[in-house]
Amino acid sequence: HPNKRGQGYGTILLQESIKDFVRENLEEKILMATIRPLNIGSIRIFEKVGFKATGEKDPKDNGFDVYLLDFGNKNDPI
Repeated sequence: HPNKRGQGYGTILLQESIKDFVRENLEEKILMATIRPLNIGSIRIFEKVGFKATGEKDPKDNGFDVYLLDFGNKNDPI
């Protein structure tokens, strides 16, 4: 809903989703996100929680950019 934008809900949702994923997949150390280059809001949220642009395109060749979150041996990436 447009009047809910900019209030941090997307960031909170992404952070909690990552925490849940990590708890259920302890062996995983890197998460990959693919985001359309024009989706500035999503890019900001993913970068805010620690994802970094790789400069690569999605291997499926759909025009999406690849972002990675590398949390190594941390149990709580955020």
